[in-house]
Order: sequence, then structure tokens, then C-alpha cells
Amino acid sequence: HAALRARRPVVWVPRDALGVSDDEIWRAEGVSSVEVVEKGEKTKKTNIWMSNQGTALNGKGKVIFGRSPPDFSELDLINL
Repeated sequence: HAALRARRPVVWVPRDALGVSDDEIWRAEGVSSVEVVEKGEKTKKTNIWMSNQGTALNGKGKVIFGRSPPDFSELDLINL
């Protein structure tokens, strides 16, 4: 099934001067993280992938993009 092969999408929020996006990413990570035991080792896994890298808010509150989203792949353009 395609859902089993799909990559996990990212919630891409713009970085802001007050640090609200950093706080929201930290909170989402805390709420959505679980400890998984694999091969006898505990690993922290996050179920929600959030990022504010490569984007920001300007002085007027408009979003500025400095790069493609973190989950972007050139293969996505080919698969269209």
C-alpha cells in the first residue's frame, strides 16, 4: 500500500524573532515522543516532524523562504 511507503511529511513553520516557533517545535516534540526499545537499546522517536529551518517572518509578518522544505526531494518532481 502506498501509505506504507510514503515519507513522513514535515510541519514547516516560519522562524520568528520572539522564538514562538522554537517553543512550538519543542512542545510538539515533548508531546509526540515515545521511547522504543530496539535491539535492547532505548531510542526516542518523535511522531511529529516539525522544522523552522530555511524560513522566517519579516518585519511585516510575511513568510520569507530561504530554501526548499526539509522534506523536499528532487525525485518528487520526477514522479509527477
